[in-house]
Amino acid sequence: MIRRPPRSTLFPYTTLFRSPEDSEHHTILPEVNHANWELTTSVDMDRLLEDVKKVLASEPNDGVGLLIVEGIVVLNYKPVAELCDMMFFLTLNKEQCYERRRFRTYDPPDPPGYFEVCVWPMYLKNYGEIRIVYPDIVTIDGANSKGEIFETVYRQVTHSIPSVV
Repeated sequence: MIRRPPRSTLFPYTTLFRSPEDSEHHTILPEVNHANWELTTSVDMDRLLEDVKKVLASEPNDGVGLLIVEGIVVLNYKPVAELCDMMFFLTLNKEQCYERRRFRTYDPPDPPGYFEVCVWPMYLKNYGEIRIVYPDIVTIDGANSKGEIFETVYRQVTHSIPSVV
């Protein structure tokens, strides 16, 4: 982050993906013979919820502090989403999404065709569900620079929750 409010914590959920061997929680896509990693079931959401609640419980009584939970399917899991005071969703078009994903390393790696069969359709599905359930979600153009994205979020948060500054 360029600037980070005092007593803020970034909580990425990417460390909570289930192992590839945890087959009971994964949905296999026959078209690419690969697990669909874009579902809430691919992440240990119960542990995420427990971890988020622990962090929130450890906050001082004055309510000052900021917990940032990030991840593409976090808001599709209602028990975690309901703990959020504010929600942001970074939007991308298909080409931008593909370009960003192309330069990342995944374990297990994406097989050929995974983006077309799974990633993009699930992005649209997950985003569509979030927009219906949480119509006040703040959407931000993910094509903006990291600095612009940060400043947009920072302004929104400090305007809505001035005590975090």
